[in-house]
Amino acid sequence: GPNTTDAEALRFRKTVNGGRILIIDPKTIKNVNGVPVTKPVAPVFAGVRSRVVASAEGFSGSVSNKIIRTIDGVARTISYPDDSNYLNENQVATIINERGGFRTWGSRLAIDDPLWQFDSVRATADMINESLEDLYFLYVDRKTTKGNFKMLIEDGNAAMRVFAKNEDILGGSVWLSDQNDPTLMVNGKTLLGVEFEPVGLMEQIHITTHRNIVRYQLLIDEVNGAIEIGALSVAA
Repeated sequence: GPNTTDAEALRFRKTVNGGRILIIDPKTIKNVNGVPVTKPVAPVFAGVRSRVVASAEGFSGSVSNKIIRTIDGVARTISYPDDSNYLNENQVATIINERGGFRTWGSRLAIDDPLWQFDSVRATADMINESLEDLYFLYVDRKTTKGNFKMLIEDGNAAMRVFAKNEDILGGSVWLSDQNDPTLMVNGKTLLGVEFEPVGLMEQIHITTHRNIVRYQLLIDEVNGAIEIGALSVAA
């Protein structure tokens, strides 16, 4: 981002559109021999992303709300939650200083399609697509037989079960597409259908609290019950 104001960051976002692009603002500060130096922010998020992938969360984990270990500050003040959430809602990720240190904040990509707005969802789909490409590469130029068709489907579904077990997706399946026909097959084409749903993010958690004066009655009943038990014990 431009590293100037929230408004300029939003204007910059509108000049960029891409389902694999994360806009981040502002830049970071790193102390070099005691002197604060402004540094690019993208490598910081890339490093955090790599750390997430290598952790138990894996590739389906989000880059957002992770501790940053490599910076000493940010180049302009970002207030939480006002500035940070305003930027996030407009698809600009940022850095906050909350709950023990600097944190990445935001994972919405520079795309208007709500189905693909989160970085972890995009990454999950990419990984599944690449995994299927690797899996089915071994099937290229095999015979078009009933047995090979069954193996195509079974191996694909087995891969989906692994992704689901690892909590990368909610589930998925593979099948022979209805678009297959003799004309295509005689030319060496086999069409597979695949569906899956990446595990989403709890980006916004809303809490509604209520008073409950009935708990006073519960307190009275508890005290009276304890007194009655005590009286029975003395009488016994």
